[in-house]
Formats: sequence, C-alpha cells, structure tokens
Amino acid sequence: MTDEGKRWEPGETVVVRYQARDHEVIASGYPMTCVEDSGDRVVLFFAHGTEYLGYPHLPSEGRAEQVAARAERLGQPLRERVPLRWKNNMLRFFFPGRAFQVWAAWREDSWDFAWWYVNLEAPPLRTSIGLDTRDHTLDIVATPDLEWRWKDEDEAAARVEHGIDTAEFAAAVRAEGEYAAALIERRAPPFAEGWTDWRPEAGFTPGRLPEGWDDVPAAPIDRSGGAEIG
Repeated sequence: MTDEGKRWEPGETVVVRYQARDHEVIASGYPMTCVEDSGDRVVLFFAHGTEYLGYPHLPSEGRAEQVAARAERLGQPLRERVPLRWKNNMLRFFFPGRAFQVWAAWREDSWDFAWWYVNLEAPPLRTSIGLDTRDHTLDIVATPDLEWRWKDEDEAAARVEHGIDTAEFAAAVRAEGEYAAALIERRAPPFAEGWTDWRPEAGFTPGRLPEGWDDVPAAPIDRSGGAEIG
C-alpha cells in the first residue's frame, strides 16, 4: 500500500475508489466508515442508504454479451458518474497485498445475515483519503453457511475472447479466487470470527464523499491480476 503512515480510527470516513478497468481514471467513489485498521486488514462499514458516485450497475443477465460492445469503446471517454445509493448493510475486508476483498452483507430491513462475497480486484493501495483498487470481473458468492460458487465466469471469459484481458491476467485472477475459496472452505478469518453477529456502534451513520475526493492522485494500481505476495 502507498501512504503507509496513514491509519484510520474507528468511526472515521474512508473513501474507497475504483479505478476504471479499461481507462486510467477514477470511475467511482464510496464513503465508508472505519471499523478496524491494522497491519493485517482494513475493515469498513458501508451502510444502507449511503450515497456514492459511480455508474449504474449492469443487469446480471446478458453481461457477457455487452463485452464486445465495450471492447469497441475502449479509448473513448467514460460516461459521466451519477449519484447512487447503496442498498444493504455491509462490512468490507481489505487485505494488504491480496487481490480480493471480502464482503459480509445483511438485509437492510432486518439485519438478518444475507451472504458473503469475494470481490476479486487489485490489491488495495492507500491514498490520503482512503483506498484505491480496480475490479477484476470474476467473483465468488457464498451463502451464510459458506457454500460457495463462482460468479461472472462468462463475462470474464468474454473479456479474454475479445482481447480486453489477456489469458495470463485471467489465470492470475482465477488463482487468487481459488486462494480465497480455500479460506472459505477452511472457515479461515474473516469467515469464522463471529462477524455475522456484528452491529454498528452508535454514531456509525452513512458517510459522505469529501470535497475534492476525485482530485486526489490515483494510486499506482497493479494490473497483473494476482496478489503482490505469496
């Protein structure tokens, strides 16, 4: 991570920014609340109703079919970001040097635990306001009982087919996913630490993006697809 000296205290706002997968720009910004910031991980709370800036999510069906059109648009300016609102309560776990993030999600109306998610992405890099990363398309979904499956395999394969990602990149992403899946199967942290019973402390309210959040220089994101370590 860059800005190694920067650490956040519980309750502070941390801005998670995603760099565009196919452009060297900041694509989206998410204000989250620090729960834990240690040498081993950063844990952030993303509250239901939080407003963030990004692009509307594509529907889950037919995403692979849109990859060819995306390939033709490479090099063209990105669409304008729009205000969006997050729709569940979530903890996000970031691990220095690892090319994935773990999400733990609760239903917004009841706080019933809903699912685990492994978002494969570039190892997080610290900035003066938060963390920068880059999405890697392929993901893993797991039930509360930790039964897991791959997600978006067809879209990831289509990106290779149309020359957006290399086969080597896709293989590195898959390998990092297999590492994360092994953690799920072993019930390793954070999957067996009692996080499903977690609740926010008083004052953990939805954060706001600070003025100039997208003027902070982008961190030098690794684009190899895999982890920086081990």
